[in-house]
Amino acid sequence: MEMALLAQEMGEGAEGGFAACAILAIIGIIGLAAFAFWLWMLIDAISRAPSAGNTKLIWILVIVLTGIIGALIYFFVQRPKNPPKI
Repeated sequence: MEMALLAQEMGEGAEGGFAACAILAIIGIIGLAAFAFWLWMLIDAISRAPSAGNTKLIWILVIVLTGIIGALIYFFVQRPKNPPKI
């Protein structure tokens, strides 16, 4: 609603306000998905069985300190090596 009012004040009209709100909603959904993925990788790293040395702690720190980039690195580098034990 606020974006629509801002767009109208800038002279874009109702269509511009709707487009701005749609883009904002899409960005919000992408951000929520990225946060969910980050949280999933963090929980996965925490719940894994301890490995040799401090690798578990290092992966947790990488994920926490680098955000989504660290979660992506963990997903492609570490996760396929250790399938979960059922």
